[in-house]
Amino acid sequence: MFYLLLSVLSSGAMVLLFKAFERFGADTFRCLIFNYITAALWCNIMAVDGPVVATNFWTQPWFSLTVFLGILFIGIFYASALTAQRIAVSVSIVASKMSVVITVLWVSWFMGQRISLLVWIGIAGALAAVWLTTRRSENSRAKGTLFWILPLIVFLGSGIVDSSLKYLEQTFFVSGDVNEQLGIIFMIAGICGILILGGRRLVGNTFPLAIGINSLKVTAKGMYTWKPILGGVALGSLNYLSTFTLLKTLNLGLMKSHELFPVINVAVVAFTSMMGVILFKEKLNYTNIVGIVLAMLFIGVIAWGSVGSQ
Repeated sequence: MFYLLLSVLSSGAMVLLFKAFERFGADTFRCLIFNYITAALWCNIMAVDGPVVATNFWTQPWFSLTVFLGILFIGIFYASALTAQRIAVSVSIVASKMSVVITVLWVSWFMGQRISLLVWIGIAGALAAVWLTTRRSENSRAKGTLFWILPLIVFLGSGIVDSSLKYLEQTFFVSGDVNEQLGIIFMIAGICGILILGGRRLVGNTFPLAIGINSLKVTAKGMYTWKPILGGVALGSLNYLSTFTLLKTLNLGLMKSHELFPVINVAVVAFTSMMGVILFKEKLNYTNIVGIVLAMLFIGVIAWGSVGSQ
């Protein structure tokens, strides 16, 4: 239960940090790079068998999957940050955490766990709740196609990440120490970020990272100022804690995965939505509030239906 609580709090705090980056003028993408460097360092420090970089990790059967996840991590993380900044914290977290429906489908189709009718009802309602929660007023800074693309990327990408982490945990985490695989994922994500920054040398003085957001450009200038370093260290520590505690909770077997993901997600949705209003004075319209309430309700339906199907 301790790991479960830490996973909820650290996951919620990460989304709130995305909003804080904007408020304090810290470049989000540079923060993400230092975030992955920090998270990878934590993995090397905490690894039971010594530093990850001292092992022949590239010969392991899980290496190709961790490379894929590392690339996906930084892309989804950045889309989540943009959603929190350009639309709202609540939209970012709901789009991310409602991806539980993808994880439930994965558990059913590829891992052979039966899904009850009640869970299917919960999945349908969850998708409707995502749509309601992302309905913003005309004052939202994200408009047009971008307004729908960002939450959709976060939703689909987060579902793929959670499903892949579950597969990784069940297939390869035999010893119970998750730091080696996590260390590779974080290192690959950090390398991808550095390569993207290096791309500016090939395409010009700036390198766009999001379609339709002309104001968000990444340059090498200011890379090592204190804001992205400090923000990245804080985010990386939370990122490591969030992912480590999630995998440890799965590894301990306190709950089945199709129960655990909904329980964690509903708690994170409630926590971040409330803190977004309190800390950043976010204004949610009636439709958004209904969407958040329905999201929590239908995640509960999924969890209840999963328990009933055992």
